[in-house]
Amino acid sequence: MDKLLQLYQNVHWQLTADISQASHQLINMQQLNDSQQWLALFQQDYYLLLPAAHDLAQRHQLKQRIHLNELSQLAWIERSHCEFVEQLYQVLSQSVEAVHITARVDNEDWAIALVAAGLGATIIPLTPEQLDSDVYAIALQDIEAAPQLSRKLGLACGLNSRLKL
Repeated sequence: MDKLLQLYQNVHWQLTADISQASHQLINMQQLNDSQQWLALFQQDYYLLLPAAHDLAQRHQLKQRIHLNELSQLAWIERSHCEFVEQLYQVLSQSVEAVHITARVDNEDWAIALVAAGLGATIIPLTPEQLDSDVYAIALQDIEAAPQLSRKLGLACGLNSRLKL
């Protein structure tokens, strides 16, 4: 966000979830279309989120090894807008007949809240400092055989926008 503040010191920001009202969007680079300009802001790695009291969270805190195939036994909270969900379920379903999904949500805040409530686990891009103490984050790079996933976020606007990037 420092990059935005440097570029647009005199801009008043109004944030909205309604895309039709927005002149600019904070999006993943993969969502960018040909009619938009894009300014990269930051990169987020993906983490496995578990309730803090979960056995895998306790093992990770003790520096014990966790293998990807152990994740196939978890109950999952699916984020409907996750660009990697199909890839993840394909890898996990190699160990089990089907991945057990307990909930589907359309935003990351709901996913985190359901993990905190003990309803299941999810894989999500974030900065772990964002989390409350009832949710434990394990970087995918700490899980043996897990795919290394990250996303680049940036500011997008139409090519004819008044505010040039």
